[in-house]
Amino acid sequence: MSWRKKPEETQLDRLIAQYELDIQMEEDPKKAAKMVKNLEGLYSVRSKNAPNRISPETWLIVGGNLAGILIIVGYEHGHVIGSKALNQIGKLR
Repeated sequence: MSWRKKPEETQLDRLIAQYELDIQMEEDPKKAAKMVKNLEGLYSVRSKNAPNRISPETWLIVGGNLAGILIIVGYEHGHVIGSKALNQIGKLR
């Protein structure tokens, strides 16, 4: 089971797939070269419309922050500072 959603095939994706098939069937090399240039343009349009992905570096930073929070919470869970101790800290000054 995968937790990632499959990206839905858009009309642009179907157009690109059909264009790729047309290029393979084309017998005239000059016309095929023009079609390849057009296909590159379609690829650039698709990449501009693609949703932005979160970089692996960002995931590492978020994971490190969460790990730090969990360490602190775990320590505080095992080593509780009582209310009387907090009052004593104020009187030591």
